[in-house]
Amino acid sequence: MITVPQGTINDRTWTFLDETRAGPATMKTRYTLTELSADSYSFKWEMQPDGSAWNTVAEGKLTRTESRPAGNARLREMFEADQNARTGGNIDWSVVSRQDKQRRGEVLTIMEHTAPSSGSLRATPPGSSTGSTNRRSPTRSASA
Repeated sequence: MITVPQGTINDRTWTFLDETRAGPATMKTRYTLTELSADSYSFKWEMQPDGSAWNTVAEGKLTRTESRPAGNARLREMFEADQNARTGGNIDWSVVSRQDKQRRGEVLTIMEHTAPSSGSLRATPPGSSTGSTNRRSPTRSASA
């Protein structure tokens, strides 16, 4: 059965609670999001099977990363120049080859001095200053 979690906001903390029944068992979930700044928030997802203790499923911190528009704009210009050099009738491939070598060098320089960024958020596990993975709680077997 699909349910809609109920949420509350208290200052900068958003908490969503939900309860699902699977046969005779009840599973509660709690998702907490805390705004740390305009560019960062922490989260924690917990589950509570049949009234037992809350178990952490995942937690972490996400931070908006700095964008690199200047480097991206230059790469776009270089791409357009590269494509333009290959259009038209009489292409002097020795000139195109020399231009390719120059562009390749500039691309490598940009990559050397610019952190890659294809997204706008970076996930950081608790207790870590870098990274992109979630911490998962160990799963107990039914026989434990």
